[in-house]
Amino acid sequence: MYLKFRASRIARTKKKELAFRSRLAQKVNEARKFDVDEYISNYLEDFNTPLVPGTYQGKRLPKWLILELMEQDKQKEREKSLEGKFFTTKEDIVKPGETVDEFIQRTWK
Repeated sequence: MYLKFRASRIARTKKKELAFRSRLAQKVNEARKFDVDEYISNYLEDFNTPLVPGTYQGKRLPKWLILELMEQDKQKEREKSLEGKFFTTKEDIVKPGETVDEFIQRTWK
């Protein structure tokens, strides 16, 4: 019986060794297929994707609506910064501390 047990034990270890070598070969093949440039581009694509908050002013809203409302806020900020200024030159229409007569003399030469 000793030889039979020994033969089965050797067969088991051989089977384990073959399974290990096949798993190792698969891992080596996957490592050879790895493309650094593709990995970096995918990573940077995820890194540069802007994050959208889940709420807007404390309210849970759909993502598309939050993006739209945030864009409207940006537009309102731009319009507010241009309020009281020339559209093309972005200079103040009325200078600080300027009277009406000074304004008329400056603009209506």
